[in-house]
Amino acid sequence: ACTPVLVLMAAGVSPMAVPANMLAVPVVAWATVAGLIAAVTAPWCLPLAHGAAWIAEPACWWMVRVAHLGARVPGATLGWPSGAPELALLGALVLLGVLVRRRARRL
Repeated sequence: ACTPVLVLMAAGVSPMAVPANMLAVPVVAWATVAGLIAAVTAPWCLPLAHGAAWIAEPACWWMVRVAHLGARVPGATLGWPSGAPELALLGALVLLGVLVRRRARRL
């Protein structure tokens, strides 16, 4: 669902986005919860915030590492025009992918 917005920002699509996200998924909640605790507690209790950030660090490291490695893969980003018709086509392709996936799940 974010792909059309990302195309506007980067003028390209990334076939590596799906496998990279699949590799990052296991640590997203860990990084998000610990990072949020660090951000919320920092104004009142810096030692607690540092502890939460320390807990989040390995998960964040993993996500950054996956992103860097994915970006180095040849063909990781393919150019895509950012005009309105091209954006509508990309949105339709994303929707088609969602529908195909739903249909495959039913079978």
